[in-house]
This record gives sequence, structure tokens and C-alpha cells, in this order.
Amino acid sequence: MLKSKGFRNSALVSPFVPPESAGPWEDLSISLRLNDRLVQHSPVSKMTFSPAFLVHYLSYIYGLREGDLVFTGTPAGVGPVHPSDRLEAVLESGKGNEAKHYTLATLPATVI
Repeated sequence: MLKSKGFRNSALVSPFVPPESAGPWEDLSISLRLNDRLVQHSPVSKMTFSPAFLVHYLSYIYGLREGDLVFTGTPAGVGPVHPSDRLEAVLESGKGNEAKHYTLATLPATVI
């Protein structure tokens, strides 16, 4: 089922990062770089609804299955992307020396 953010070529989708590798969702943040410039960054803890609540609620309403994707709101910093641009999405877990960084996607933009 496609909803508001599910139009073609609209989102980066990365390899799966298992929750046990990433750590508690309260310690996660997500960043997006455009041409090596940080344009979006937000802690997951600032989401209006927690990931656990969203999965529970959407499973109840829609019957989520393994492999389903859930797209949520977007942090500040939305802007245009051009064909020559380079995007990098990063999931960050933990703080200080304990921090882990998972590069979710790095790619040249494909604007259709």
C-alpha cells in the first residue's frame, strides 16, 4: 500500500540494521548529508511517536508484515536535490567513545 511518502524514486532504502546492533532507539539519531554538507540531523527520541508505538499501531491498523517499510516525518532541512548531487544517510548510535555510525546509503542523486 502506498501512502503519502511512497511515490516512486522518493526515498533512500538501506540494508537492514538489526535493533540489537544499533542499540536502544532512544540513543539513535539520523543524519543526511548533501554534497558533504549536513542538511538534516535529528535524534530519534524527538519523534512525535516512538518507533515501538508506530509499529504497534500500524500493525494493528494495517497488519504489517516482515519487509514492510514505514516512512515517518522528515526533520528540518528539506530542500531541492539536483542530478549531480551526492546524498549520504547515516544512522548514529550511542555517544562519545561508544558511538557507532552506520552509513545507510551513499549515492549520486537520481532526479526523475
